[in-house]
Amino acid sequence: MVIGCNSGINASSLAPGPSGSVLASSGSASGTSTSPADLQSSTFVFVNNAGTGSDLQAFRLNNDGSLVAVSESPYAHGSQMLGVGGGYLIAGSAGEMATYHIDAKSGTVSQVSSLVNGEPSIAGNDNFVYAGGSNAIYGYALTNGQLLPLPGFPYGVTANPCNCAAPVYSHLAVRNGYLFYSVNADHAGSWFEVKKIESDGTLSDVNTASCNKNSSDAINVTPDGRFIYSAAGALPSLEISVFDSNSGNLGCGQLTGPHDLFDSGVIDPGGHLLFAHQNFTSVEIGSYQIDSTTGQLTPAVSFPSSGQPEAIDPSGRYLLTIETPSATTFAIGVYSIDSSTGSLNQLGNYPLGSDSAAFFPVKLVVAQF
Repeated sequence: MVIGCNSGINASSLAPGPSGSVLASSGSASGTSTSPADLQSSTFVFVNNAGTGSDLQAFRLNNDGSLVAVSESPYAHGSQMLGVGGGYLIAGSAGEMATYHIDAKSGTVSQVSSLVNGEPSIAGNDNFVYAGGSNAIYGYALTNGQLLPLPGFPYGVTANPCNCAAPVYSHLAVRNGYLFYSVNADHAGSWFEVKKIESDGTLSDVNTASCNKNSSDAINVTPDGRFIYSAAGALPSLEISVFDSNSGNLGCGQLTGPHDLFDSGVIDPGGHLLFAHQNFTSVEIGSYQIDSTTGQLTPAVSFPSSGQPEAIDPSGRYLLTIETPSATTFAIGVYSIDSSTGSLNQLGNYPLGSDSAAFFPVKLVVAQF
């Protein structure tokens, strides 16, 4: 953001910007400047570390789209696993995870629950938390911030699986009372499943149409749970499946979007736009409009960027990516979203650190606390 010659702006109204620069509001029509308190929100961004180090980076996402590191960040907490459920951050590493309270004013992270068995892909709601990974989905009741094991879990465990066919559960999503997830069993194939979450947190089957299993290395699901977008190397483009949460009926998949689109992307909170990394004639982030009736994707616009879309903030105004400004560094990219056209405007690029065995970020989550 460019700072204009505004005598109403002084050092106290400036907020740290990307790469050590400074961001400030140009002021209102009356000439009064926007204070840091007006910019601050209770929305925070957390970055995982899939490397050998144990650190959790935390940022406040301000109302103007700028990112400011939380004062005590990085925290000495494992973050190979990262998710959100019931108003808590859920993080961990080495097969264990815990819930963390986030102070809405300061962003301070404090552990609430004891460590429990966990896996990299985490999803939850106000009542239950599920974590999927290698040959298991763990399920927990979320009670006053504590994670209490559910009956019937771990779920989906294959006894003595062949190394070439052990299932890996990923891309977990909880939507409208159902759990969605991908299954990659190597030589045994890849597909996705939908399970109803019963009142006690256990999982039950839904009604699946008589068709071949939907091939899927990764999925994304609209907030209402109606449309499931699958990406797989065996598919020429994304595939859409329609799910009716009232009847529990899952339909067969149909191709959607342009040829050679292999990223299931991220979807805005309103379920109107999907943003995906695309590598056609150039490396770009593509935005796609979602048909509210069929779920079919229509290309909207593309924005030149090597960033990998990771999340959209709860307001639907900002897209966040993980980027590699150089071959050895990582950063968060922040883009404003034009909700009517899907157009993007890059607001900032915020360095995270250098690539090493100890530091390798592959995921971020954003939530309001």
